[in-house]
Amino acid sequence: MEKPTTYDLLEWARYYLSLRWPVFPVEITIKQNDPKRANKHPCVSWKTFQSRLPSDDELVQWEHQFFHKPNIGLGVATGQVSNLLVIDVDVKDIPKEYAFPPAPCVRTGNGWHFYFLHEEGLSIDSGTLPHLDYRGEGGYVVVPPSPYP
Repeated sequence: MEKPTTYDLLEWARYYLSLRWPVFPVEITIKQNDPKRANKHPCVSWKTFQSRLPSDDELVQWEHQFFHKPNIGLGVATGQVSNLLVIDVDVKDIPKEYAFPPAPCVRTGNGWHFYFLHEEGLSIDSGTLPHLDYRGEGGYVVVPPSPYP
């Protein structure tokens, strides 16, 4: 399946499913004390997608239940189930000391997500380096075309 060229969440969810990435709906709300940042909350019990992919029936149900709302985006579970490790850098200009090997990346509301193959034993970490987190086993990331502040 080719990458979608529209903002249709069902089309994007099916695209991520074709990559074997467990996708689920996420509500995105602007933080009251920092309008440049957002809270991201799964709309469904997402922990089940740490071990399985959603069905197309679930995607269609989510389309009717959530995808029509303007503050809904998509999340993808990281770790073994998706074979993803995502490094989240929360600055627009990446410091030179954060030299990453070439990798697919997307712009986020506050910086960048770099996508790598999952590494066994890596789960979720934040604070090891300033402005850098990673999401592996037990985590998730918000993915395009989700709305960002």
